[in-house]
This record gives sequence, structure tokens and C-alpha cells, in this order.
Amino acid sequence: MNLPALNKAQQNILAIESTVKEIFVNFLKLGLLLYDCRKNAYYNEAGFDTFKDFVQAVNLEWTQATRLVGIAELVLTQRIDSETVMEIGYSKMCYLLPRFRKEEVDGDLIELAKVAPQADLRKELGYKISEDDEGYIVCPTCGAEIQFYKNMIRRR
Repeated sequence: MNLPALNKAQQNILAIESTVKEIFVNFLKLGLLLYDCRKNAYYNEAGFDTFKDFVQAVNLEWTQATRLVGIAELVLTQRIDSETVMEIGYSKMCYLLPRFRKEEVDGDLIELAKVAPQADLRKELGYKISEDDEGYIVCPTCGAEIQFYKNMIRRR
């Protein structure tokens, strides 16, 4: 059976979906590698006095590295599985990390993190979202009101 050739748009979308999956796999892989490096002090063997010095030398932000390590620890201690972490994504996992540390994560919160936009998860977790951060726009085509968050808008 011959399948029709994919057009450029379909090829592009498939490539984007594939790359997103690779990014999710790689953020978890990087976290696991950093965890192993810190735990076993491999950074000393590489000539660095501290893990922080090593992290900065490989062009990572310290906060980002500690979050990646924190997520890896959750997976390694089986508090959450890698598939769920990849489904939730790095950004939302960063918001869940403090809750995991306080033992305040349940199945409902994990399910919410999987499906909710980041702003809704932040609101559920108690992060302050000021009235100025959200609003409504009217679609010029159909007239429907659409809720948005200002962090969704990029300035040129």
C-alpha cells in the first residue's frame, strides 16, 4: 500500500513534534547526568573545586542545574516516573518541586499539571497572579472573548 507523500507543512509539524520529544528526553537525561556528577563528585576529578564552579563552566545557570537535579532525584527516588515528568514538562515541574519537597503532591495535582496551562497551575499552587496579569481580548473574526495572560504576549 502506497501512502501519500507528506507535504512541507506536515513534515514540519512532525519534525517539531519529534524535536519536542527529544528536548523532554534530554532535559531529564541532563538532570540525571548532573545528579550523578554531583553525587559522585566527578566535578573534582575534572578539576573543579565545587559543583557550582563546574555547572557555571559548562554554561548552565546554577538555578537551572539545581532544578534539573531536583527533578532527577524525584525520578530516582520513584516519587514520580520519567514518563509523567516528560508529559508535565520542565517548566511546570519546576513549580511542583517545592511541593514535592514538602510532600504536598497528590495524584490530582499531577493530573492538573499534565493538562493545565502553566498560568492555571501557578494559580492553583498559590502563586500570586495580579489582576494586571490576565485579561480578555475580543476575536475580530467571530467576536468571542478569549482569556489571556500578559506573559503570553511578546513585545517586538
